Amino acid sequence: MHAFWANEPGLIALLAARALGIPFVASVAGGELAALRDIDYGGQVHFLERTIIRTVIQNADSVTVGSQYMRKTALLLRSQVDIQPLGIDTTQFSPALHKQSNSVRILNVGSLVPVKGQTYLLSAIAKLRSSEVCLEIIGEGPLKEELSTCAEDLGISSRVQFSGSIPHHILADKYRTTDLFVQSARHEAQGMALLEAAACGSAVVGTPVGVLPELAEEGAASTLCGMEPDDWASAIVGALEMREELGCRAREIAAREFDLEITCSKWTHLYQKMLD
Repeated sequence: MHAFWANEPGLIALLAARALGIPFVASVAGGELAALRDIDYGGQVHFLERTIIRTVIQNADSVTVGSQYMRKTALLLRSQVDIQPLGIDTTQFSPALHKQSNSVRILNVGSLVPVKGQTYLLSAIAKLRSSEVCLEIIGEGPLKEELSTCAEDLGISSRVQFSGSIPHHILADKYRTTDLFVQSARHEAQGMALLEAAACGSAVVGTPVGVLPELAEEGAASTLCGMEPDDWASAIVGALEMREELGCRAREIAAREFDLEITCSKWTHLYQKMLD
């Protein structure tokens, strides 16, 4: 029995697994261990959900996470946590032969909700005075109107495009034609959009959550050193200057560690170990 995530689905799966007498794996795949109280986000904010998550994690036969970032937090609740990332199709998400654009294209992909932090990104774009720097945000959510108003108030609405939700297979072309992918989220368990962009050879920069710190340690990404607009703008400029090097390195790591075939093999190995 395998549950994604370790909150209510995990509790149901735990009870079912115990009733059936079979091994139980819980994957911490979202915000279960986060506590961002200012935006009421995360499984650790409210007592009942916090109790459920602790029960699931401490009683599962195996607990998995998708990044070292998440493993550090999960280890506070149990002594053994496996890193088992979800995979991406590195054939579908692959680099373009040539990038041709007269403007500097920055891309963000994520739901338009507070935890994804697009407001910080808009403030950073406002700091980049060049009219050649354009931002595209792909995603839907309740903050769409608020973010659009924010862009207007900052005087950058002509340089910001809100593309809404688009079919997943079209994302590859978006990643290939961007100069820089920016992760603005305050929390990511892994960061699938970032990894898809990396697989397409896009340079990546952003908040030190999910797998981004691991990419940065291997010279494949840049991380923000603060949350002020000037910090963001500085990090974006620095990443743009290194975008060719960052993009090549990011593709290499995505193909080596996060390809579907590789991650599928890791899951199969875990399941077999549980059965044995």
